[in-house]
Amino acid sequence: MLAVVSGCGTGGDPAPVPPRPGVTSTAAASPATAGAPAKLVLSAEFPELIPPASGDGDAALPEFTHTGTGYTLVIQCSGGGTIEVKRTGEDRIEPYPCDGVPSVYRVHAGGQKHHVDVHVTGEAHWTIQVVQGLLSSL
Repeated sequence: MLAVVSGCGTGGDPAPVPPRPGVTSTAAASPATAGAPAKLVLSAEFPELIPPASGDGDAALPEFTHTGTGYTLVIQCSGGGTIEVKRTGEDRIEPYPCDGVPSVYRVHAGGQKHHVDVHVTGEAHWTIQVVQGLLSSL
């Protein structure tokens, strides 16, 4: 089950992260470092499962494992076009417009390993933060 809620936030600058095997990455997906993606969720109640990532093209985020009933993807994209987000075990791809408005995707899932792939269409700059738990809004 997937729930979507919109809110406000900020983005950041890209830096490279190696893709998972079998996924081509033309983007600069990045872990958070100085000058890297701004955190969209700052609450200690929702700890990061992987560092925030951002990019300008296709990317594979690092694998992560959560505990409890689910995790939350906080996605912000700007610059026009769309990004498509594919999560572990999902055949469908969730499209997201690059209009600068962040969205919260609550993912109800078991605690197995998960990963997220991003596909970009158009001139898009995206930031994704993956946090433990089911965040309702920013």
